Amino acid sequence: MQTARQQQPLPGEFHHYVWLGDFNHHHPLWDEDCNNHLFTPHHLTLAQPLLNLLQRYGMKLALPKDTPTLCAMGTGNYTRVDQVFLDEDLMDDLMVCSTAPDL
Repeated sequence: MQTARQQQPLPGEFHHYVWLGDFNHHHPLWDEDCNNHLFTPHHLTLAQPLLNLLQRYGMKLALPKDTPTLCAMGTGNYTRVDQVFLDEDLMDDLMVCSTAPDL
């Protein structure tokens, strides 16, 4: 079985990648610095496989750092567990990536 990156596109065929969703990981690359209590060695270790995949596939963070996507029910603290990653080629064409907190 081949991954998407291992498959060779046909001549004239272009492939782009978008990864988005609730990755449920906290990391200083995307969370606000005030959430440093979430950057424990345990949480950083859990996020490492995702970081490895991002590097391997040339994925970039499309949603700007410090953009919250979740308000914790218990504390009311805003964090970032939802992510949008694009391949490097798509990042060049990105106009805006944001959230709609009022929805």
